[in-house]
Amino acid sequence: MENETRSGSLQNSSSSRKEWRAVSDSHNFGNATDYVNGREAAGGDLDYYSITMDDGEVLEQIRALSRQQGELQQQEVDLRARLLAMEIQRTFESRSAEYENAAARMQEQLRENDRSIREMERKLEEKERELHAVKLDNEAAWEKEGLLREQNKELATLRRERDHSEAEMSQSLHKISELQEHVQEKERQFAELQEQNRIAQETIMYKDEQLREAQGWIARAQEMDALQSSTNHSLQAELRERTEQYNQLWLGCQRQAVPASSEMPRQNYVHPSQAVHGLEVNGQVSPGEPNGVGSVARETLRSLLACIVRTIPAGGRIRISSTLPNRLGKMLAPLHWHDYRKKYGKLEDFVANHLELFVIEDDYIQVREGAQKMVAASASAAASKVAISSSPSSMYVAMTPLAQSQGLKKNVQRGRQSSDYMAPQQRKL
Repeated sequence: MENETRSGSLQNSSSSRKEWRAVSDSHNFGNATDYVNGREAAGGDLDYYSITMDDGEVLEQIRALSRQQGELQQQEVDLRARLLAMEIQRTFESRSAEYENAAARMQEQLRENDRSIREMERKLEEKERELHAVKLDNEAAWEKEGLLREQNKELATLRRERDHSEAEMSQSLHKISELQEHVQEKERQFAELQEQNRIAQETIMYKDEQLREAQGWIARAQEMDALQSSTNHSLQAELRERTEQYNQLWLGCQRQAVPASSEMPRQNYVHPSQAVHGLEVNGQVSPGEPNGVGSVARETLRSLLACIVRTIPAGGRIRISSTLPNRLGKMLAPLHWHDYRKKYGKLEDFVANHLELFVIEDDYIQVREGAQKMVAASASAAASKVAISSSPSSMYVAMTPLAQSQGLKKNVQRGRQSSDYMAPQQRKL
């Protein structure tokens, strides 16, 4: 800035010098013209002023004046130079003062800038410290986030393990429930077996009682035969009468078929078809007799219904497709339902045609209330009908199918024994 100030002052001084030279030149030129004009005027006025001067003096005066003029001009130039120098000095001083003020202001501004820079540096340091603290916080947050991710992974693993354990628990509970159902089924089967065992024991006791009665009756018959051996006529008549009674009893047993099969345990059950086959073999019921075949078919139907009613537990229900055929097969052993399918159709259709005895829901079946009484009543009615149709003098005892078959065999044996006994008596006669 000082160089600029100096260059500006030099330019101003050179311009002032050019102005001074132009003014002095014009002043000299004006003096010369004035002098010429004065000479011309003086030449014109010589007539009025009759001043005579010598040329030498005039020239001397002119030179003197010229010197004076030159000195004056020199003085003027000096004065002008002094004035210009003073002006330049004042301008320089004012400008230097301005420059000093500007420099002071600039220094003040520099100091202010330094203060602001220091303040900015301080703020920058604070910001750096804050940034460092934020970085530390971010690193801590990242570490916490990493820990949270790890914890989330562990939590997800624990949840998966919990879900897996819950699934295993549900499977275990399902297996436990199935085992409980199996145990309940086994308990029901055990209760049924106990009931059947009790019924079998009662049946054995009843059969023992019947056997004792039969033995007593046989003993009485033998005593009567021994007493009647004294007379041939009475013996023959008695033998004919007893033979006729035996035959009537046998025919009555054949017609009865299976009247009370619902009271017989399944291990003592003989299927009606076996009894019918035995009757056909013995010649008592021929296939050509319609009344005998119809009676056997009705008794077979009653026996099947009684077996199915006994197969289903009281108050419970079983599956038609699986449990019922298995249990019924045990009851009908050695036969099976396949042996009756040609006549009665499928087991499902057979039980569906007897809704008065059974309640069917989807694949489950259960016995209606009073169905067992109905089956027992029908069996007793059939037994009474057979008893009425038989001879009044013949003895009748309600028997199960197995007891009937055994009774038939005993009657056949008794008939053979009586016939064997009668043959020698007739020979004697």
